[in-house]
Amino acid sequence: MKVVLIAAALVVASGAAQAAVPAFKATCAKTEVHADDAGKVFFGKKEAKLAVDKPPHWEATKGKLTVTIDAEAGKPIAVSYARKASGDGKKPATSGVCTVK
Repeated sequence: MKVVLIAAALVVASGAAQAAVPAFKATCAKTEVHADDAGKVFFGKKEAKLAVDKPPHWEATKGKLTVTIDAEAGKPIAVSYARKASGDGKKPATSGVCTVK
């Protein structure tokens, strides 16, 4: 019983210890991307789904667009993007480096 309680406490503590995405603003191709003070990431005005790779590395996804955020201590925030091709083949897949403001 003690082992189960200790394991549950560790899971809760590890979730609380994860660092939030730092606030930033960037332009990825023609899409404005930003993270607010609460660590939520938005593409335009729509909130993206955030996945923690390993802090300080995150991925935010909304639709066909995925943005990768790297915020290593002592270094400027680096943001890059990848957009999947359209299903009809009219728009090719694209990727690149975002301009951080």
